[in-house]
Amino acid sequence: MPRLLYTEIAPPASIAAHVDCFWTVAVDASGPGTPHHMVFPDGCWTLSIGIRPTWYMRLRAPATTPFVAPSTADELIAGARFRPGPPPAEVLDHARRMLRPGQSVQEIFFFLSEIIQSSIFHRDHRLDFMISKLRVNEGRLAVAKVTEELDIGERQLERLSTQHLGLSPKTFARIVRLQSVLRCFISSPSGKLAGIATDFGYADQAHMARDFTQFGGGITPLQYRRSLAHVGFVLESAAGSR
Repeated sequence: MPRLLYTEIAPPASIAAHVDCFWTVAVDASGPGTPHHMVFPDGCWTLSIGIRPTWYMRLRAPATTPFVAPSTADELIAGARFRPGPPPAEVLDHARRMLRPGQSVQEIFFFLSEIIQSSIFHRDHRLDFMISKLRVNEGRLAVAKVTEELDIGERQLERLSTQHLGLSPKTFARIVRLQSVLRCFISSPSGKLAGIATDFGYADQAHMARDFTQFGGGITPLQYRRSLAHVGFVLESAAGSR
């Protein structure tokens, strides 16, 4: 049965202000297990490009529920995960004109870099400040501290965040913290759940499990860890840390 390999690649410095990472999903036709794609909410717009067996191009908006799809033997998908912010609709329009079936992953990433570098992103510096602060602190910084440093009211920041991210600052902070936990699970697959919950500022293991249940579609931390048994990861980027 197929084995799924997920790889993250750091974007060129010229587009790092707009892109968290490039990524690929590759499924070995003869590998062990029956893995599936499961992407927890991350607050980001994501462009997915199916290379085989079927060519497609999709732009997925930030969500509060996971994206789950079964894997296909010998499947290959490439894509870009954008830094949280306004929808990169211009990128999708240009990509549809420049990308074609038969192009390699390297060619797709080259053309995407060119497209993104020439695109216009209307970013708000206050929102970028909030995103960076919450990410650096792995979602554990109080939103009130962010508004204090920005010298704006909590309601103003909430309107700004909801308008551009589709998420309140507090919900975004919870998603950032959970994403940090997921990466911890990947790097330390045998770590004790209670200890991980404490390390990431949860009141207890049950508190962490509630975030898994809400943002993971009902999955528990232990179930998620078991689902990684036939999934490999190569994380060459610092996605989600800035």
